[in-house]
Amino acid sequence: MRTIKLNVQGVGHVPSFKNSKMLVMPKGKRSRPLLITKPDFQAWMTACVDAFESQLRSEYQTTEAEMVMVRSLPSWIACVMPLDDSVNHISEITLRVIKVNPGHEGATIEVSRAW
Repeated sequence: MRTIKLNVQGVGHVPSFKNSKMLVMPKGKRSRPLLITKPDFQAWMTACVDAFESQLRSEYQTTEAEMVMVRSLPSWIACVMPLDDSVNHISEITLRVIKVNPGHEGATIEVSRAW
C-alpha cells in the first residue's frame, strides 16, 4: 500500500481561519458588500496549497523518453480518498504536536488507505 506524505513548513505563522471573514465594499455605485477571507489568510492558504501541489507533482515526474505504466498519483488519490469530507470515512487520525518557535509552524500529513 502506498502512503502519500505532504509537508508544509516555512510558510510563516499558521493563521486561525475561524472567524477570519471580513466585509469589503467593492467599487461601484450599486455594489453590495462582499464577505471574504482576510487577504493575509488567503495568501497563507495559497502558499500552503502551492507547496502541496508542488510536492504532488514532483512525486511522479514525466520525461519524453519514458512512459509511466503505473497509476498516476492524482489518479491514486482520487481512488483512495472518500467522495466527500465525511468523517465516517476516516478510520484513524493520529496527531503529534512538537513545540516550535513562532513562524516555524508546519505540518507533515500522511494519507494512506487502511483497507
